[in-house]
Amino acid sequence: MVHVVLPKLVIAQEDDDKAVVTLFELAKWLNTYMVQLIVNWLPKVLAYALYQADRHKLDCALQFYRDQTGSDKKEIFVAALPTLLDELICSVDVDDSVDNSISYRESVCRLTSGPI
Repeated sequence: MVHVVLPKLVIAQEDDDKAVVTLFELAKWLNTYMVQLIVNWLPKVLAYALYQADRHKLDCALQFYRDQTGSDKKEIFVAALPTLLDELICSVDVDDSVDNSISYRESVCRLTSGPI
């Protein structure tokens, strides 16, 4: 459940104040702190954001992590990179359609290009 809900909540928080409340409640239910929860799921959240067609969703996720942890974009990616690459590679199935393969390549390009 968490692996499906948490990335969507992190992305939704920009437009929905209830998403942050829900993140706090989810952390409480899991007997942890919200920051610890989102940091533990950072690679999954970034992978989800990278797979979205709208790059703004990645920017929203990164801003949320900056606000919650005080880490800049580079620190966020350094912390997540090994597991993030696993997330991106493992989520591509051999039977995926061409559109998903293109999405994967675009995601990797977004991750590796541009200043961090």
